[in-house]
Amino acid sequence: VPEIFRYWLQGGRVDVGCLGELSLSAIHPGVTVEQVRELTGWSHRVSDDVSQTPEPTELELRTLRELYARTAAAHGSSVQGE
Repeated sequence: VPEIFRYWLQGGRVDVGCLGELSLSAIHPGVTVEQVRELTGWSHRVSDDVSQTPEPTELELRTLRELYARTAAAHGSSVQGE
């Protein structure tokens, strides 16, 4: 569930797939460590200093909204971006 948290592997950041043990290091604003635990379904390590990810910039939001609109148009579906 990368849209609400980030993991770090010892020695570097991991987004997808890895060998080793992951440690929860950052969560998005308004999300709790408990919510992450519920969504992942396993008991994972949590960093001693879990940080909060920065809010997206206006440019990032606009880019995502445009991407959602193009994706919906290309696939003929109703894809919504908030």
